[in-house]
Amino acid sequence: MPSSRGQAEAFVLYGHILAQSPDNITAFKGAARALLALRRLDDSAQAWRAALDVAPDDPEIQFQCGVSIFAAAR
Repeated sequence: MPSSRGQAEAFVLYGHILAQSPDNITAFKGAARALLALRRLDDSAQAWRAALDVAPDDPEIQFQCGVSIFAAAR
């Protein structure tokens, strides 16, 4: 598993991608995964919710959104 620093850098890069391409589902998924790896559970849940707004029919996003909301609530 990548280091916390690597995950933080990845999150920043995904943010740059999303600034240029706000509907980039791959960047949304990557950002949400990086936040989860950083144990930023509330932020990860929020990122998955934002991804769900862009791609409501994506089953992976639906699943991860539910899992992240559950994890953040614990």
